[in-house]
Amino acid sequence: MSYLINLSLAHKQIVVIGGGKIAKRKVEGLLKASENCQIHIVAPEIRSDFPTAQNLTFAKKVYEKKDLLKADLIFACTNDALLNATICRDKAPFQWVNDVSDKSRSDFWNVVLTEYENFQIGIASHDGNPQETLQFKQYLEEKFR
Repeated sequence: MSYLINLSLAHKQIVVIGGGKIAKRKVEGLLKASENCQIHIVAPEIRSDFPTAQNLTFAKKVYEKKDLLKADLIFACTNDALLNATICRDKAPFQWVNDVSDKSRSDFWNVVLTEYENFQIGIASHDGNPQETLQFKQYLEEKFR
C-alpha cells in the first residue's frame, strides 16, 4: 500500500528524461502544479507540441548520469525500459524517481486528479489498475456534477 501525499514543487529541480507523449503529459501536470519549480527535459528527440514555459529548459541529447545531479524529482519517461532502469539506478539516495515503465522501481507515482469546487481529489487504486482508476474518476465526476 502507498502513502498518498500532496507535494509542494516550489523551488524544486525536476528532471524529465524523455520527449514523447508520456513525458509531455507529465510536464503539463508539473506546469499546472507549480510555476516556481524548474523543469529540465533531456531527450534526443522532443515532440513539436511540447509545452513551453519560462521555468522549462530542454537538452536535445542522449541521457547521461550527470543530468540528474541537481534533481529533486526525476521522471524516467522513455520508451526504453532498460534506459529507465538505468536512470533508477543512477539516482542518488535523496532523489525520488518515477519510472513510467515499471512501477516497482518507482519511489512515487502520479494519481488521477479531479476537481470539485474548491477541492482537488487524488485517486489511486491498490493494484495500480489505470483503467479502473479512470472509471472511478468518471463515476465521481458524474456524481458531483
